[in-house]
Amino acid sequence: MAETLFRQWFMEGEKEDWEEGGLLEVIQLIGGGTPKTAIAEYWDGDILWLAGGDIASNHKSFINHSGKSITEVGLKNSSAKLLPKYATVISARGTVGKYCLLAQPMAFSQSNYGILPKPKISECFFFTYLLVNHVVEELQASAYGSVFDTITTTTFKEVKVPLPEEAEILRFEQSVSPCFKKIFLNKSQICTLEKLRDTLLPKLMSGEVRVKF
Repeated sequence: MAETLFRQWFMEGEKEDWEEGGLLEVIQLIGGGTPKTAIAEYWDGDILWLAGGDIASNHKSFINHSGKSITEVGLKNSSAKLLPKYATVISARGTVGKYCLLAQPMAFSQSNYGILPKPKISECFFFTYLLVNHVVEELQASAYGSVFDTITTTTFKEVKVPLPEEAEILRFEQSVSPCFKKIFLNKSQICTLEKLRDTLLPKLMSGEVRVKF
C-alpha cells in the first residue's frame, strides 16, 4: 500500500513546479565499518552489527537481529556508525541493492550504506525507504566492479529524482507511517513467537516439558 501511495503521490502525481535533482539532495549516505576482529573486547556486545547477509535475508522488511554484535568500545574505536531506529540500510557490494529498515539502532559493515533523510526532513524515514525502493533498480544497473559489483557515492549522485516541497514530503510521511508501524509491530510479534518456539520445542522433544491433553 505504501509503495502504491508513493508512486501515485510522487511519480504519477508529480507537479510541474517540482525540479529534478540528485538523489543526495534528499538523502544522506552513512558509511559503515568493522572493528578489528582480533580485539575481543570490540565484539559480542549489546550493539547489533549488520553484514551484507543480514540485510539480504531481511530484504524489504524490518531487521530485528544480526549474526554479530559489537561493544561500545568497538564502535568508538572503528569507523562503524550507529544508525537510529527506522533508518534504511542497503548492501553496496556483492549482492548489491538489498535493503531493509532497522527495528532498533544498529551498526553495519563497510560493505553497506546507511541511508538517512536530510536534516530538513529528518523524521521522514519511511519516505526515504520508499525513495530507495523506487531507485534501487537504477542503482543496481549502475553497479560495477572487477570481482564484486559495487555501488559507490558517485552511483547515488548520478541518480535523478523529482524534488517535491518539504511540506509535501512531511504530509506523505504522516500518511504512510501507520502502514510501516503496523508492519513493525507484526514483525516484532513474530520474533517473540519464534523465540518462544525455539525455547520450548527442544524441551518438548526431550520430554523436559510435557503438555497434558
